[in-house]
Amino acid sequence: MAGVITIKVEGLEQVQRALVVAPQIAMPPIKRATEQSLLLIQGKVQPYPKQPSRFRAKTFNVYVRGLGHMTRASFDDGGNWLGPREGPRGGQPRFTSEDLGQKWTTKVQVMPRGFLGILGNTASYAEAVQGEKQAPYHAQTGWVKLSTAARQMTGKIQQLFNNAAMAIAKALRRAMM
Repeated sequence: MAGVITIKVEGLEQVQRALVVAPQIAMPPIKRATEQSLLLIQGKVQPYPKQPSRFRAKTFNVYVRGLGHMTRASFDDGGNWLGPREGPRGGQPRFTSEDLGQKWTTKVQVMPRGFLGILGNTASYAEAVQGEKQAPYHAQTGWVKLSTAARQMTGKIQQLFNNAAMAIAKALRRAMM
């Protein structure tokens, strides 16, 4: 999934100075805050939304999120999932899903003055489901865009970095004693 989302955390000038003057003290808390930020956002986008009604289209929807296309025999008359079943004429379930929910990746890169957190998804269709090129159908059926999740988590992310700044200040004071 391509795209860049920037969350600017204000008021960390002392942290930036500490990264230069005492990187061994400043880097661990900032790296931890970066990792935790990625996990916060991932926690918003990773869960699958509720499966829409199987009867909402003209034909019965046999797609099961995280698995793929099942046979009609895999559902009861009310549309409830019974598990993968062979169809009455020998049709087989097709396990076509790339398992979007399990394809999230996180990476933290060391930069000259801090860290870069990268959250991605390796499923080929991730951009159409949760990226900036999200298809309207996916928005209508409850999929959260990555950028929306990041905006929703901004306050918590800023708090993580503020906590890291306080931990750095405390460690620097101890080191100077």
